[in-house]
Amino acid sequence: MKHCIAAAGLAAAIAVAGSAHAQSTYNGFYTVINYTGAFPDFKKALGISTPSYLDGVEANVGWRFNRFYTMEASYDYYSGSTHTPGGPSFNTTLQEGSLDALGYLPLGPWRSWSLYGDIGGTWYSLSSNGVGFLRSDRWGGRAGGGVQFQIDDDLGVRLGGRYEWMDMRALKSMEVFSVGLVWQR
Repeated sequence: MKHCIAAAGLAAAIAVAGSAHAQSTYNGFYTVINYTGAFPDFKKALGISTPSYLDGVEANVGWRFNRFYTMEASYDYYSGSTHTPGGPSFNTTLQEGSLDALGYLPLGPWRSWSLYGDIGGTWYSLSSNGVGFLRSDRWGGRAGGGVQFQIDDDLGVRLGGRYEWMDMRALKSMEVFSVGLVWQR
């Protein structure tokens, strides 16, 4: 009986020590560099053909409090253009600055795989030229999620998607996907 109690105590101590070690590898500063693509929902205007796709890049910096929660600030830059035969071209540039809260759900015993969800507030700045020049700034929001795989303690890969809403003069919302590298220390 004493051996069973000692073995259970030793197993509990090892589990707590392993858990503390696993938690410590997740805390701290991290960065993410993403390629992003967006499918914008422009408001319809007669005689203007708007881009159906925007290419972009996203740079994030964040602080991971533990294995489950982080706060992240990001800057996004998108551009796209379209040319109508016999009509004007329409060039669009969209910039975003956001602050997001992320929650992680580790997938079972695999410490390296996690699902994540994010929600945040965003400042949007849209500039377009085609028939005249249009500039619009607006607050909006975004929500999404994805999966993250940690290759090792410092390097990971993140795949995600999100919906963004902004209700600007020319743009209502967009669906965004991203693929990126995570570096944390």
